Amino acid sequence: MDLEKQKQRTALLLRWSPALLVGALTAYLLSLRFASFSLSYTLASAVLGLALALVLVVCWRVEARSQLNMFVVILTVMGWEGANWLLQRWRFRGAIIPGWLEFEGLAANLVALSAFLSLFRTRISHFVFGNAEQIAAPEPPPVSFLSN
Repeated sequence: MDLEKQKQRTALLLRWSPALLVGALTAYLLSLRFASFSLSYTLASAVLGLALALVLVVCWRVEARSQLNMFVVILTVMGWEGANWLLQRWRFRGAIIPGWLEFEGLAANLVALSAFLSLFRTRISHFVFGNAEQIAAPEPPPVSFLSN
């Protein structure tokens, strides 16, 4: 994928992250209505969501500078799913988890992820694409320096 398409995709996700946050909060509140509340599971899921957000931002930066597009995405999704599975096994010690409680954990993941993306949209955009053009082709010095 070329850099311009990746910029558009990332900008679209960052622009709509507040709407994703509202949807994730709605899903989380809905899960609380139907499932028993587990504070330790919810907090651990939110921390996992923040970790996913940090990994996602680093992956976007790597993706902007290399051709590892699908490889990075597949590794991120596999890592996130594996971490969710380990979190559920740790918290519930192998017990069968009701569907709504699992939904509560995924919603807490998405709330933390979308909150991070919403709060730090401009910093993320600068971190991912800040110097991408300069790495590809450095800018020439200003004209005033050339005349000296």
